[in-house]
Amino acid sequence: MWLEFFPKAHIHGLDVSDFGWFTHDRFTFHRCDMNERENIASAAADMPNFDIIIDDASHASHHQQNAFLELFPPLKSGGLYIIEDLRWQPETYELPDITKTAVLFRGFSETRSLHHSDPVFEEAFTALAPEISGCFVFQAGYDRKRRDQVAVVHKR
Repeated sequence: MWLEFFPKAHIHGLDVSDFGWFTHDRFTFHRCDMNERENIASAAADMPNFDIIIDDASHASHHQQNAFLELFPPLKSGGLYIIEDLRWQPETYELPDITKTAVLFRGFSETRSLHHSDPVFEEAFTALAPEISGCFVFQAGYDRKRRDQVAVVHKR
C-alpha cells in the first residue's frame, strides 16, 4: 500500500514478523522488535534520514513511543512523523499504567509539554520537545466526539 501511495519513495519497513519474503526495488525490510528501544536504534543505524515516517505497527502505546524516541531524532528537519490508529491499542500488547500515545501528543498540542506516567519516558520526550515545531491529533472522521485516530508531528 505505501509503495502505491508514495510512488517515488524508497520504503523502509520495520516489523517483528519476517517480511523478508517480500521483495521490491523500492522496499527494504528490517526485522525489529519494537518492545526494546535498542532494537529500533540498531535497525535505524542502517537507514537514511527520512522525510516522512509513518508508524503503522502494532499500535501498542509503548511500541509507538519507543519508535518515536528512536526514529524522530534522525528525521530530517521539516519532516513529518505520523502515528496512526491511536484509538486502538491491543490488550495483548499494551502495558498497564502507561500513558497512551494519543494522550501524550494531544497534551503536547495543547500545552507544548510531553507528560508521561513513566519518568524515564517523560525525560526522553521532554528532551525532544524543542525539536517539535507542531503537533496535530486528528479524530476519526474529524468527528470531535470520536476518539483520536492520527498524530502528525512536524520537526523543526
